[in-house]
Amino acid sequence: MGCKRNPPAVTYQDLAAVDQALETIAAAEADAATLKTALEARVASITADYDGRIQSLLATAKETRELVEGFCDQHPELFEKPRHQELPHGKIGYRLAESIKLVRTVEHVLAALHERKLVPAINVKETVNKDVLATYSDETIEAVGAKRIVKDLFYIETTK
Repeated sequence: MGCKRNPPAVTYQDLAAVDQALETIAAAEADAATLKTALEARVASITADYDGRIQSLLATAKETRELVEGFCDQHPELFEKPRHQELPHGKIGYRLAESIKLVRTVEHVLAALHERKLVPAINVKETVNKDVLATYSDETIEAVGAKRIVKDLFYIETTK
């Protein structure tokens, strides 16, 4: 299969020139990898420097949050109506949170939902497995509304 790209303004005249280009590509990619490694080392160093400070601040916030919650739990009269308090630096209060806990196995709950025809309460996710679909014949693939695409992709492998 041929290449369908527009030819570049500059072209190489022989394989020796192409080989020289491969050397340039390999050197540029090696230099880029070296720079990326240096960058990752610097980022790791900066991250390590900030992580301790961030964790300390988050620990302080968590501890203080727990103290505020303890205060609020000891003073339920402050949260009868309204169920919150507006303060100069924020709002504290209680709100109802509802959740569902399965007390039987998932399989049992699913079977009971099916039995009662409560199908909207069941999540079903279906997707096409393209890897498996690729193992079928072209006729079968086309019959189900898909098609196989084959491309001739150019590649370069440089020596390190």
